[in-house]
This record gives sequence, structure tokens and C-alpha cells, in this order.
Amino acid sequence: MESKYSRRIGAEVLRRLGLTPSQVDRLKTIPYEQLLAAGEKAVAQVRAEAEKEGISTFIFGWAPTVDGNVLPAQPFDPQAPEQSRDIPLLVGTTLHEFTTSTYVPFFRTVTEEQAVEVLRKKYGERTDEFLAALRKAYPDYQPKDLVDIDFVFRPGAVEQARLKAAQQGAPVYMYLFGWESPVMDGMLRSTHCMEIPFVFDNTERHASMTGGGSEAQALADKMSDAWLNFARTGNPGVCPHGRHIRRRAEPRCTSTTSAACSTTTTKSCSKW
Repeated sequence: MESKYSRRIGAEVLRRLGLTPSQVDRLKTIPYEQLLAAGEKAVAQVRAEAEKEGISTFIFGWAPTVDGNVLPAQPFDPQAPEQSRDIPLLVGTTLHEFTTSTYVPFFRTVTEEQAVEVLRKKYGERTDEFLAALRKAYPDYQPKDLVDIDFVFRPGAVEQARLKAAQQGAPVYMYLFGWESPVMDGMLRSTHCMEIPFVFDNTERHASMTGGGSEAQALADKMSDAWLNFARTGNPGVCPHGRHIRRRAEPRCTSTTSAACSTTTTKSCSKW
């Protein structure tokens, strides 16, 4: 959060509670329900103001704020933090994240023509450019992928990795988790946080999310090994028992505006 918006939210909360800045200590005496209600109304008001100023409010409200003291600078803006220059980074996203078709049944059986019509409302005259880039990156896509594939979190993760790599310090590793859950007839797809049970080798414990079973467990074995390798050595591709590392090329989309796609090389264990 930019400090000016955090300050606006704080000031609006006080105003709605009938307090002045000098009375900020009285917040601890306000009943929880009253404080929550004032906070929600304050965030809604300041969000509307920020949107009029052209600010993206996808994640907006109570959040860490650069204050020059506790948080001296925005992490990874305009560059990767110097304090972690020599610490390896592992960063990635799921393929679908906030999967549109999970929440909007219409998109589960959408035709390509219908999906493209939706995209034109978002990308306008650049829709054809977007489609060409997506088809190149994901040649086996389904029509619902046109609205489901994530272009909210992925560009930020790629940019974070790019800034880290530009430091020419410790290495950075990226992943794109594309495994799709069979739960609820596949409705969840590769949704937000779907990789977490695999990272922690908990696919059976979280069968309500993964479906459990041998296929999920086999992938969990590989992924949890990679995360353990990274924790131990700083390299997820340092394989146990002397297994070698192979390289494979994977597509990546680097921009939501130009939809420019390129190919990056990632490391993986031979048993993957």
C-alpha cells in the first residue's frame, strides 16, 4: 500500500468513530464490531477515491505500508532488495489462480467464440495479439483457458524473478503449477494455493482439495523433495542419490498488456 492511502484510511476510520488524531489511543476501547464496521466503510470510501485516481485496487486496504522506518522501501520496486542479494529465491504461481470458471458456471462450457467476446471487452484492439501469444504459449488450450489462465499474479512473479536475476547474486528459480484437481468434476482446476498440499506432502490429508490418490501422491513426492532440496541447499534441482539435472523449456507470459510470451529454461530432477 502507498502510505498516502493508508493514511487516508486511518484518518477516515477516526472520523467515522468521532475521534481526532490526538485521540488515537482510544481505538483500543472501541468495541470490535464498531471498529470493524468503521474500518470496512473507510476502506470502501478510500478505494473508490483511489480508483478515480487510476490506482489498481485489486488488493487494497489494511496492508503493509512503506513508512521509511519499519518498512523502509517497497520490496522489489524498483529493484530487488540488496539485503537478500545472496539468498536464493524460489517463486511461482498456479496456472489458473482465481479460476473464473470455478465461480461462474457459464465459463465451464464456454465456446471459443464466447470467450473471445469476453476478452475483447478487456483487451479491446489488442485482443488478437493476446490470443496469438496465448496460443503460442499454450497450444493445447481449451476455450475456458482463455478466461481461466492467470494474468494477475503471474506477471508480478515473473517480474520479481527478473529483478532478482538482474542482481547477479544468488540464483532464482521459478515454477508454474499446472496440475488440475479432479475434485468436483475438475471444477477447481489449478486454482489458487493448489500447489501447497503438494509442497508439504499433504495431498491425502487435503484430499478434499486434491482428490488424494496415487497420482497426487506421486507429484507430492517430487515437489516436496524439490522444496526440501531448496531449503537444504538453495537449489531445488540438487537431486537425492546423485540423480542428474535435466533442462526443459517452458512458455511464460511476461505481460498482461502486450501479452508478450517467451521461453525460459527451468531445472528439474530427472525423476520429474
